[in-house]
Amino acid sequence: MSAASAAAAGLSQSRLAEMCAVSRQAVAGAEAGTWSPSLAVALALARALDTTVDQLFAPDLRVQEVATISLLPGVAEGRARVVRVWDRWIGLPLVGDRVAEPGFKAATGRMVSAGSKSELWGSGRALLLAGCDPALPLLGGPVAGLSEGWSVDWWPCGSSEASRLLRENLVHAAAVHYPTTEREQRLTETGLASVGFARWKEGLLLRSERNLEVNSLGQAAHLGLRWVNREPGAQARSLLDQELASLGLRGPDQVLRGGEPSHAQDLDAVWNDLQRD
Repeated sequence: MSAASAAAAGLSQSRLAEMCAVSRQAVAGAEAGTWSPSLAVALALARALDTTVDQLFAPDLRVQEVATISLLPGVAEGRARVVRVWDRWIGLPLVGDRVAEPGFKAATGRMVSAGSKSELWGSGRALLLAGCDPALPLLGGPVAGLSEGWSVDWWPCGSSEASRLLRENLVHAAAVHYPTTEREQRLTETGLASVGFARWKEGLLLRSERNLEVNSLGQAAHLGLRWVNREPGAQARSLLDQELASLGLRGPDQVLRGGEPSHAQDLDAVWNDLQRD
């Protein structure tokens, strides 16, 4: 519902809410697009504003200007997914590997420059998730089915970065990997709520010709194999670092080379037998 309709009619949110027997917060939610009124309330709003329901709730396809926080340091311009997280607009720059799925990813806005307002081309109604699990976009179907007009936007990053974004209210939820022994401690420290829905095991992925030669992490380390690994701060990297330390290795830099930012790139590197220096 457009706020301009109430303004044009000379009605405040409080007065409009009184006329339609709803709360002022309900009117504010309808204007922000975060609350969908019932048919009876929609008809009452349309009558109070001397318009039709179709006109009142028609999608606003005009470009809006919104103050945006970029999730990618140093990137403040260009095509982006623009999502509302609580009371702020967050920009997900579509650059590098983030620009494509199987094809090009559709932008919902454009960040103009640092300190300037970004262009918003859609409603910005999306659940913004941060984390490294490439299965997170699969939640888009259930979210769309539960609430019309909503979608899922995924910001790929490691567990530490996802936790930071959540603590700073820059995303709605963070998908993180924590060992069971650490989970309660971490949640207590940050004051976050946990929803557990999956378990995972960490291991090594090797090309087939190596499978019969390697049966332990220690053996792989001492054979001098070429490695690709997640970036520092990713929980998978932290667990591997701990296991290497338990084997008496002073640090991962002795045996690990490179630092791939995603599961997909790790897999590509192993598949193509690439070394990252």
